[in-house]
Amino acid sequence: MSIHVEYLLDQLYEQESVDLLVQIKESGQLAAIPYLKSFLFSERADIVRAAENAISDLLLQCPVSELIWLSERCRETLPFHYQQRGKAWIELQPETVLHWSNDIHPIQIIMASFHWDGYVREVAVQRLSQFQNGSEIPWLLIRLNDWVSPIRFKAYRALKQKIHIRNTEYFIQSIWLIQRLVGRGKEHHELLNTQIQQLIAEPEARPALEHYMHSTDVYIRQFCYNMMLKTEAADRYDLFTSALQDHALAIRLWAARQIDQAIEVEKSSEKISNQWLDIVYMMLADHFPALRRLALDILSYHFPMQAETALIDGLMSHNLTIRETARRHLPKINPIPYAEYYLDQIWNGNESSLAVAIAGLGETGTAEDAEVIAEYKDHTQIKVRKAVLTALGKLKPTAYIDVFSQALVDPQPGVSKIAKQTLIQYTYMLDRERLIQLVLNCPLSHISRNALRILFAFDSWQSLDSLLRILVQTEHRIVEHTVNHLLDGWITKANSQFRAELSIEMKKQLLCYLEQSKSVLDQGKHRTLEWIIQLDSK
Repeated sequence: MSIHVEYLLDQLYEQESVDLLVQIKESGQLAAIPYLKSFLFSERADIVRAAENAISDLLLQCPVSELIWLSERCRETLPFHYQQRGKAWIELQPETVLHWSNDIHPIQIIMASFHWDGYVREVAVQRLSQFQNGSEIPWLLIRLNDWVSPIRFKAYRALKQKIHIRNTEYFIQSIWLIQRLVGRGKEHHELLNTQIQQLIAEPEARPALEHYMHSTDVYIRQFCYNMMLKTEAADRYDLFTSALQDHALAIRLWAARQIDQAIEVEKSSEKISNQWLDIVYMMLADHFPALRRLALDILSYHFPMQAETALIDGLMSHNLTIRETARRHLPKINPIPYAEYYLDQIWNGNESSLAVAIAGLGETGTAEDAEVIAEYKDHTQIKVRKAVLTALGKLKPTAYIDVFSQALVDPQPGVSKIAKQTLIQYTYMLDRERLIQLVLNCPLSHISRNALRILFAFDSWQSLDSLLRILVQTEHRIVEHTVNHLLDGWITKANSQFRAELSIEMKKQLLCYLEQSKSVLDQGKHRTLEWIIQLDSK
């Protein structure tokens, strides 16, 4: 909740005002709802109407998945300075709710179903069950998981009576609440869930399903697509085409995973429509790699004659999983020597695909190919330099330690990070003094940070010596903060890993640095480090 709305609520609790209620309503902030319930019991009719309208409008904007949170928040105790004005809500009695007139605003009963008192909630559920327009269904579903069993029973009995085709759209809107109950509720609701799904699967419910396939809620849209797929009258091609064009990744992924099964069913009847190819090509054009990978799997398995071009294109994909999928399927269709293919792509002069070709050679080549890759270590394109380092790290890292050391000080953070990831594995080949000076003197924070990570990976005592020395000598607060964080990790590692015995000379040096760094170390950390040093010395 924003500071502005908090201010409006403070003003509202000090002095009731219709204008303030309107401003809170227009803010659209759902977190204000639990604080507006107090004004449903105001002595001023205009305040009551304004509060009812504000809560009603805010609830229209509330996703169904947030109603559980709202129920929990409404039961919480109001802040102390709000309780005097909220006294009528806090002391609300079941008899009051029971004797409310039939023309009372539904919001009053809905909010009563969120009351902290179980007896009040029970009567509110009884009143909700008398509604006949279907709008009561989500509120009954919430109470179906109430911790008070009589409330659960009344909510269940009311919902059973409302499983009717006229309420289909309300059950679709509340499908998240329905499916949440299965396996999570305090009762077994599988039967109720089955009955509701059977209702939604009826032919008469199809217009509602088609309508809510365009819902703003992704969960509802996916449910509707799934239910439509199960209906015999549905045009599966149109359904999958629509789903693959949905802006929600979850729905496109769901569709892609269903397509393989749908083709398999059609394949069993010895006829596969070419329309499926169009759908698979739609998947290949998707910007998300998981869909393209599934498309390559489907093409290779069901349409091998048409798959070769897509698989060869996949060898030059910027995404690793696509390249791996293409290399997995191609041997069944047209085996090619991958290393030679990637070498050809490197030497064809196409700068736009150079980074991918180098990455591919790193994944399929041998140590001898590292020499070709190393020629591009100083390339002007960042993505090429990153691909070179990744490939060399896979093929022959120890022969190119100097290349990685040079890349560590690259002004581009991504290049420096890849160099760090490789150098961490070969600390025995590095100059520790150079790394310390790099941390102390380099103006670029990402280089200092990566050098510190490498120093942390050194032998336990060498690592501690480097960190304490840097802590004493550095003038940069960022470096000081990072070293303190790494010292926490060193202490944890020291307590769980074997350490070489500490020499007298190293002990003196460490204790000297520790004493000098006393002003920048908290007392507990300083004492722990001193204890570990004394414990492990000869």
